[in-house]
Amino acid sequence: MTKNIEVEVRTFISPKKYRALLLFLKKQSKFLGREKQLTYYFAGPQDLRIQQSSTYAKVWLKSGQIHDDQRQEIEVKTDRHKFNDLKKLFLTLGYKIEIAWDRMRHNFRWQGCDVAVDYTKGYGYILKLKN
Repeated sequence: MTKNIEVEVRTFISPKKYRALLLFLKKQSKFLGREKQLTYYFAGPQDLRIQQSSTYAKVWLKSGQIHDDQRQEIEVKTDRHKFNDLKKLFLTLGYKIEIAWDRMRHNFRWQGCDVAVDYTKGYGYILKLKN
């Protein structure tokens, strides 16, 4: 039986480390591209979000609590131009936007690991590693 286990680690980094990591990864890894992301987190008992990136829009739901050992995700992607329709749909259904994140993400593949180096306005600089 094959198990689908994903390991993800995130940490805050300083602006200086952010710039250094971008320089290092551009030289030492495969650059996969960068994307601008706008994500809305909706208030409520479930972890429900919508996102518009440079290439798509999506709605997704994560089960459980943020620090659970594992969480199931349900994700539906669509054309990026449908983002405002998704937003209108959830607002019409009575959901309230709890958090809005405006992020620039740089994606790399380094030594068998996916690496994202992010800047999120009003939140900070983040390094994300994922197997």
